[in-house]
Amino acid sequence: MKKYFSIVLFVVVFTAIAVAQETTEQRLMALARNEAVVSQMATRAAKTAQPQPQAISVTCDQPLFYASRSTGDIRTLCDVNGDGKADFVGKFFDIPNGSGYFVSALSSNRGGNQLFAATDAGSVFTLTDTDRNGVADPQFVRENPGLSYTERLLPLFDGTMSYVYTENSSTGRFNLYRLESTQTSVSSGDVPRYAQRIAGSVMARDGVYTIDTGMDAVRKIGFNGVGYLDNKNSSNEVLYKGGRITSIALDEKLGLMFVLHAGDCNDQLIPSVSATPAPCAAASVVVVNLNKGVMGSARVLANGPELNVYYSFTAHSMVARNGKLYVVVNSPGNNGHCILEYRYDQFKGQPVNPAVFADADLLGEWEFVGALSFFDGGPINNNVAVPVNPVNP
Repeated sequence: MKKYFSIVLFVVVFTAIAVAQETTEQRLMALARNEAVVSQMATRAAKTAQPQPQAISVTCDQPLFYASRSTGDIRTLCDVNGDGKADFVGKFFDIPNGSGYFVSALSSNRGGNQLFAATDAGSVFTLTDTDRNGVADPQFVRENPGLSYTERLLPLFDGTMSYVYTENSSTGRFNLYRLESTQTSVSSGDVPRYAQRIAGSVMARDGVYTIDTGMDAVRKIGFNGVGYLDNKNSSNEVLYKGGRITSIALDEKLGLMFVLHAGDCNDQLIPSVSATPAPCAAASVVVVNLNKGVMGSARVLANGPELNVYYSFTAHSMVARNGKLYVVVNSPGNNGHCILEYRYDQFKGQPVNPAVFADADLLGEWEFVGALSFFDGGPINNNVAVPVNPVNP
């Protein structure tokens, strides 16, 4: 697999991938077809054999955590020498029996000392690694509030009690979960104003950023006066408008939002009746500088055939932090997932040294990456490197 790509950088103003003359109805029909293919990919991944762990430990400054659909557990990827390619994969957390078959959502709190995980069966876990050995602390209490299936967990507060929003894209709502040691209470939210369906949401200091599928835009749902989402009264301002937005990520420290446009090159299309079909629109990643106003200045960070993605909200997670953006894409030949790393500077988003961060050699063949997250591993000091227990490929 090719390890490095050349990237053409150019400026765009409030524009993105243009799919020629596509109506909203046509776009949502393409989304439904692609989601069906993604579901088949995830099912196939669950049937494949994957690497097994070995007793070795390495230290990683910024491990990347991912939910493996094949194994059902949470694993870590570690780039020891900083060359943009993961050197080891480790096992962090196994789902206890009766809690579900796979992890559907991952997210860490703002302090970086708790990792939240949701399963397909509705279990929610608050994970820590207090001894920093690269393995989650034992779970004495299984938190199972019976939530709807979700692929997004949005931690709200840090502290002794954990508050987590979940995204319910089928109803267009955010539900609030108060996770305690002995019980969990659930508050159903209102449908955000103007939004028809929410998807791919991320938590920020000033609210939740979410993809509005009807408008094909990124909106912000703000907080009320006491720190909770205000679906009824929030202005729900539009942060970005584009085409076929399929995933977003946020580097909040730098005020940068990354938007993945799927294009239509990988659509599951009905055969064309035209002898000369129009060329497809390729995928791209746009970086939006939110410090430049509500509709911040936008720039293309990456495009090209390596961004092999479907227009789907369930297949291509992204996370960004400290000058590094990780994007889940289809492997060449669409035989599972791989993860790309794009490095960007702190001011212009200019890419540096893009690479394939993890491919089938570490993830396993036909792997389906269900979610990505960062996590610093411990309850107090967030700057200590986390040991990883590697898996033998």
